[in-house]
Amino acid sequence: MSKSDMGFEDIKSAAKQGDADAQYRLAMMYLNNEEVSDEDKKIVEAGTGVMPDYYWLTSTWFIKAAEQGHVEAQYMLGMMFYEGNRVGKDEEAAALQFRKAAERGHPGAIKMLKSLGVNYSAKTIEEEQAEELQRLQEAAQQGDAKSQYELAHLYARGKYGLVQDKNHAYVLFKKAADQGYEPAEKYAYDIGWAY
Repeated sequence: MSKSDMGFEDIKSAAKQGDADAQYRLAMMYLNNEEVSDEDKKIVEAGTGVMPDYYWLTSTWFIKAAEQGHVEAQYMLGMMFYEGNRVGKDEEAAALQFRKAAERGHPGAIKMLKSLGVNYSAKTIEEEQAEELQRLQEAAQQGDAKSQYELAHLYARGKYGLVQDKNHAYVLFKKAADQGYEPAEKYAYDIGWAY
């Protein structure tokens, strides 16, 4: 089963097993009030001051994914701290998460750092990207499926200074998928289908 076909319980199970993508998806489901009981929704709408469990679960799952380096989770966690949404408003904690995401090239995080007045150099991002790209290329050449998957994303989007090359991205997604790396299966299929 590919991740795109996973239901709430499957995502929750994968998240509990430590899958960062599933942890992020589960947090987004809680953030968007998906798979939340009508009773919990009524509590929030009534404004009783008692927050249901899923409110706290949003930040819990974003934190777990962010700790594993999930860049979107880092950014979303930063936004939660910045806005005080389901967590206490904390601009210092927000800046920390934005910095982590910015170091991985997240444009929204870079923008938020600037809005917070944090001096952040784009050159540092380029240096980090060059190092990350080299690490991914070496690991991918050695057959590491996760690195092949991540490198495929960079080629597909033309990121980290790479020329966009969807053919090469497909080859890398396929290699990762052939090794059973589940997140790559959907992308290999989708890109392969387009050709």
